[in-house]
Amino acid sequence: MKKLLKISVCFLVLFGCSDDANLLEDIAMRGGYIQFEETPTLKVNIANVDNAVISERLIDPNKNATNYSLNLFYKDKVVIDFLVINSFPATMNIPISDITSALGMTNADIKLNTKFKFVALVTTPTGTFSGETPKFNDENINLGGDTTVRLKATALNDAIEFDITFF
Repeated sequence: MKKLLKISVCFLVLFGCSDDANLLEDIAMRGGYIQFEETPTLKVNIANVDNAVISERLIDPNKNATNYSLNLFYKDKVVIDFLVINSFPATMNIPISDITSALGMTNADIKLNTKFKFVALVTTPTGTFSGETPKFNDENINLGGDTTVRLKATALNDAIEFDITFF
């Protein structure tokens, strides 16, 4: 017990008294992660689709993002760099008409079961991080992204992978 107390005191002296020491920062690499500032509204009334705009405020909780690039997915179509943001906080404005135009659709093509998927790539000084959930094969090689599903919990308001749907 005395040995544990001595180790604890040494640890506090070494790391607890300095304003510059941040042990977590020293041992952990922060990945790229962007959040909605508040719980987003990503559902659009199909009767108002012609004028609908998804407008949400984005923040960088890790304060290290240099680039946020949203890729748009719909069925077998992919639009790379649909939206790019280079500084945070920022407001993301996505008119539904921009989505349909990028996909070669019209607003009339939108049905109640239409779902547009967005996946972000976040670049930081230490690398680029995909918003996709990792998918490991039998050889334990990651064939997917970098963002764990735990970071995609509803309470975290992640802007890494999200859908726009219609009601």
